[in-house]
Amino acid sequence: MSEWELYESLLEQNKEWVAKKNEEDPDFFSRLSGIQRPKFLWIRCSFNRVAAH
Repeated sequence: MSEWELYESLLEQNKEWVAKKNEEDPDFFSRLSGIQRPKFLWIRCSFNRVAAH
């Protein structure tokens, strides 16, 4: 499977999970959005072959 196919698969599985959550609990995401107020979104690389220093 190519990297692009893996990426598409990941997104499709996420869409399926969201649809299932919405069926099981229609208020799930609105409840979470009411209680989660992060001040930061931290995205970083976890590539283990890069030196930490």
